[in-house]
Amino acid sequence: RRVLFRSNALVRLAYMYVRRSQASARTMLEEVTQLQEQSGLPDDVAGLLEQAWAEYWRFAGDLERALNARLRALNIFERIGDARSVLSTYRNLMVIYAEQKDVDRVEAYAQKIFHAAARQAVEPAIMVGAHGNLGYAYSLVGDYETAA
Repeated sequence: RRVLFRSNALVRLAYMYVRRSQASARTMLEEVTQLQEQSGLPDDVAGLLEQAWAEYWRFAGDLERALNARLRALNIFERIGDARSVLSTYRNLMVIYAEQKDVDRVEAYAQKIFHAAARQAVEPAIMVGAHGNLGYAYSLVGDYETAA
């Protein structure tokens, strides 16, 4: 139980460190990964760990590793039926595909979010992020009219 609390706290802290570009983020992520290998983590924490690694690799400029980590997170969240985290991961995948200039995939994930919103309540931050990421993708390929 103590390991679980510690790993959950560490992965959340590491995620914040990644978002703030603090040097100790990788060390913390590696520590939680080591805990995962030794003791295992609940699926929701393992998914968050993958999300944190994805951000780390994206900020480091390694889009392929970032994409693989996001897809692992998506698989975990889909398996456990965490609809909110699935939608959030779709939104995050949009950023990676935008940076790879794969507008078709960005649009496909945006549509998944928009279709979900037609059937159920979706957090405003996810909706706003999806629209923003779609505009970001269009702007990266020079389609400024559609981006607006």
